Amino acid sequence: MRDLDAGGKEITGEIKALHSRVTKLEQASRSLAGHKDADEELDEAWREWEATFDATKDSIILTDGDFKIIQANLAASQLFGRSLDEIIGKTCYQLLHGTDRPPKECPLAKAKKTKKHEDVEFYLPQKGIWVIASVDPILDDHGEVSSAVHIIRDITDRKRAEELLRKERDRAQKYLDVAAVMLVAIDTEQRVGLINKKGCEILGYSEEEITAKNWFDNFLPKTVRKEVRTIFEKMVKGEIDPPGYYENPILTKSGEERLIAWYNTVLRDDKGRVIGTLSSGEDITERKKAEQALRESEEKYRDLFENAAEAIITLDLNGHITGANKLIEKYGFKKEELLGRKYIDFVVETFRPKSAEDFETLVRGSPVQGEMEAATPTGRIAVEYRDNPIMREGKVVGVQMILTDVTARKHAEREIAMLAKFPEENPNPILRVSVEGIVIYSNQPAIVLLEAWGCRVGQSLPGHLYRLVLGALNSGQTQEFENNCGSRTFSIRLVPIGGSNYVNVYGLDITQEKLAKQRLIQDRAQLKSLTSQLTLTEERERRRLAAELHDRIGQSLVISKIKLEALRKSGRSRKLDKALEDVCNTIGQTIHDTRTLTFDLSSPVLYELGFETAVSHWLTEHIQKKHGITVEFEDDGRPKPLDDDIRVLLFRDVRELLINVVKHARAAKVKVSVRRVDDRISVRVEDNGVGFDPKNVASVSTKNGGFGLFSIRHRLEELGCHLQIDSAPGRGCIVTMTAPIKQGGIGDAGSSKLT
Repeated sequence: MRDLDAGGKEITGEIKALHSRVTKLEQASRSLAGHKDADEELDEAWREWEATFDATKDSIILTDGDFKIIQANLAASQLFGRSLDEIIGKTCYQLLHGTDRPPKECPLAKAKKTKKHEDVEFYLPQKGIWVIASVDPILDDHGEVSSAVHIIRDITDRKRAEELLRKERDRAQKYLDVAAVMLVAIDTEQRVGLINKKGCEILGYSEEEITAKNWFDNFLPKTVRKEVRTIFEKMVKGEIDPPGYYENPILTKSGEERLIAWYNTVLRDDKGRVIGTLSSGEDITERKKAEQALRESEEKYRDLFENAAEAIITLDLNGHITGANKLIEKYGFKKEELLGRKYIDFVVETFRPKSAEDFETLVRGSPVQGEMEAATPTGRIAVEYRDNPIMREGKVVGVQMILTDVTARKHAEREIAMLAKFPEENPNPILRVSVEGIVIYSNQPAIVLLEAWGCRVGQSLPGHLYRLVLGALNSGQTQEFENNCGSRTFSIRLVPIGGSNYVNVYGLDITQEKLAKQRLIQDRAQLKSLTSQLTLTEERERRRLAAELHDRIGQSLVISKIKLEALRKSGRSRKLDKALEDVCNTIGQTIHDTRTLTFDLSSPVLYELGFETAVSHWLTEHIQKKHGITVEFEDDGRPKPLDDDIRVLLFRDVRELLINVVKHARAAKVKVSVRRVDDRISVRVEDNGVGFDPKNVASVSTKNGGFGLFSIRHRLEELGCHLQIDSAPGRGCIVTMTAPIKQGGIGDAGSSKLT
């Protein structure tokens, strides 16, 4: 229900005042019967009464305490469709409702009880209009209702507008209700002004149970209530912009928490004042659970992948290795050495055609299996492979190779095949030993073993060999060991024969294989040493060339420039002055370029002022000034004497690392720290760039001819140094190099020349 506006209340006040005045004048007129002045004043009051009544378009009637009309205006006469004489004396409910008693919602009946203003809206079917009837009671000296002022206003247009607005709002609500996300409007008092069907479904409440309630107190968990309320208050005050995306839980009717992803905007009135917020929210609870389950599944897969009993290698569609589990380390591989390499490089030559054919089959989407031999740092091995294509959305995106080492099995099969021949024809040693440790059979090639063991057929084996025989018999498992017999080395296998009390002993001459492995180890060590010596030789040559540039070419250029400037200043020929000046400038630039080249070839500061000063100088001159990267150098000030080779190697590696920062890291700052830790020097190069995964560092040199991190590590290790990399994508990079301090040295401010 709505009260009449201020204008209606003002009219009611005027009518009450006039009614009071007329009543008093009537009383005075009766007491002064026939007095002319009193009658005239009473007539004037009635005229003013009628003028006030008839001046408004609202229907106004004055009733006594029994609902009977004692006065009415022209508008009331038109509303009732009767003359004023026909209205006076009738009750209002007879004229308006055609009843013989007041209706239940009668405002006068209510006003007689409350002695206050009352109003009611109702429809008049006979007129086809909506009206609002307002009643203001007039009390007598005893506080009882003696009469009342009725104002009846036609509100049909307003009702039609409200109905149209309701229909539009219902239509808008339907649009909101078909939205797949929840929509919530919250006013500045933190109350819910609007919520759509989806929001009600998620919360588990009806719309009536949600609207007008405090959003934060009723629908958010206590754990986030304060935080989210603070953000809301700052939004409506204009202190912060609405967060474009925000996640927080809501509390449902059942007490369950659901995680919602919100998009928020501020609502303003036509004057730009904030009146609340409108938020659209998507229930991401199940998605988050799925993401968590996926992460757990991936972690479980990684655990299974890393701890599998077989070697597992993944490839891209070009045959490059993209991943491997830790079992490959058993065969001397390191992951960083494998990543990026082609798998076919590790397949023994005779098996490559079949392996390439199988790979094409995998790329077409079909699994393959078979056997091949692979070359590893520990030697050649036989493997059984079960390879499968990696599928995503119906497309092959990679290959997974599962490799089982069957070298021992193949070896045993070859031995069994050989034993199928008569033992005397076998070129390898074969023996049979009883449970008592007595040699009961030996072929001719086995004599060399018996001689080395100090026994012959019919005699007992030495104690340590007998214990191995018992171990094979008791466990039922083959025992293997190597045995040196003079200049030859044999692989010995003790194979228990099921259901019998003896062991067959099979020997295999592996002398050449052992020598080949030893040569391989020596060659690798020599290669490392040669690499280190090559680096030092290169630095010596750089030093010699730098000295030649400085002492001979540089000095000659300086002297030539001095002489030409003297000739120009002599003024002998003005025509030559300009040409001489150009030549002097050219020589000056050449001198500058020569000095720069001298420093690039070999830093004089390194040999004259020491490692720390050289690093600090190069950091400032070549990184900060040339590339605009903020630099910081930190030295603990303690003496750190270094051998010439180590000083040169560390300086070169620091310079190479800094160049990598400039080219690849996209860093804004780089810091180099030099400290002494016990009897070692520690050099730390740190940047705040994009970072990388150390596992993906290639084991080959960089394209521009510099040393890769892998090469730096191995070169340092050759001189007893160590390199450690700590980096991750988006987290910058820290490279730490440590090297031994020169024993008995007192400092590193200069040293003997590198020769």
